[in-house]
Amino acid sequence: MFLGLVTTFRLTKIQLSSLLITIIYLTGLTFLQDRRFIAEDKAPKIYAVDEKVKRLASVVHVGIHVNSFPVFSFDQGIFTIDATVWFRYPSATEALDSLDQFTLYNSLIQQNGKLLYRSDPIIKLIDDEVLVCYHIQTTFKLTVNHKYFPIGDHTLHLLLQNKSATARELCFVSDPQSFSLSTNVSIHEWKLKDTQVKTGYVQSNLHIEDPAAQISYPAALFSIDFENVGFRYAGALYLPMLIIFLIGLLSLLLGIDDPSRLSLITGAVPSLVLFRLVINAASPVVGYAMHVDLIFYMFVILLLIVLLFQVYVVLTINRTKVLAKELYSAVVEKLQLTSDLVFSSVLFMMMILVTYSFYF
Repeated sequence: MFLGLVTTFRLTKIQLSSLLITIIYLTGLTFLQDRRFIAEDKAPKIYAVDEKVKRLASVVHVGIHVNSFPVFSFDQGIFTIDATVWFRYPSATEALDSLDQFTLYNSLIQQNGKLLYRSDPIIKLIDDEVLVCYHIQTTFKLTVNHKYFPIGDHTLHLLLQNKSATARELCFVSDPQSFSLSTNVSIHEWKLKDTQVKTGYVQSNLHIEDPAAQISYPAALFSIDFENVGFRYAGALYLPMLIIFLIGLLSLLLGIDDPSRLSLITGAVPSLVLFRLVINAASPVVGYAMHVDLIFYMFVILLLIVLLFQVYVVLTINRTKVLAKELYSAVVEKLQLTSDLVFSSVLFMMMILVTYSFYF
């Protein structure tokens, strides 16, 4: 039966050309997207410190060395970091008092997090400067943007702040060389791509109608770009949908009066709809559409177009069987040409919608 079904497939020049164009286009698009860093994780807002204010404040150079991530999950947005936080400042400044307040009030805690451990300060004199180091472990929960799940990249933002001093009293400075990760840091399915450092202050408005009623405190933002190199989720979600879609699309390659045309598409549509349960179980719980959702809706819409056309073909064939042979042959030929156009149109719509899914 299977061999008989295979022999009934036909591939016209229009269909073959459309198929080759689609394969080449989607291959190139996939290659370009693989080289593109796609992340939508928003960083906390940090304002730059005015140079005049910086000259009057106690300037402290801050840095972080990440030893490991005991807990690391972008899906749940939960992280635990083991790191060494250090501060370097001139010994003759007033920064020491501010730094004591900084540690006293547990301001080493990551925003939205909890400090698990903080060692006693390790103090070292380097020429005319003081280096103070703390070994910390902190756990925190971040709001992760899953817009491109399961193929999206992510940026992990670490916000270091001191709420016991104002931005006019204490000023953080840093540079990319002051933010480092241990060579032993290895995270399954994620690859370190880049790091960024930004310093300044965080501002809180205390009164909506009074701009003067606000407070600011020094902060440093350390960001790590992680590239998604895992294929487990992408393969488990995209490949089954693609296979179901191709099964439905194959119905357009059968003879126009072949009853298997309707059987294939009527089996593909419910299978794809039921696959939604698998997507819901594997996807993070969010209130917006993710990339996997757009691909699912795309395949559903395209298969529904094929289904409606196949129903139209069956109804037309049944209605014209009573006509003369010449008229029936003319109707069949017209339907076959329309089927070729539907096949090509579905593929071109898929190219457009897949492209849109990467840039919406």
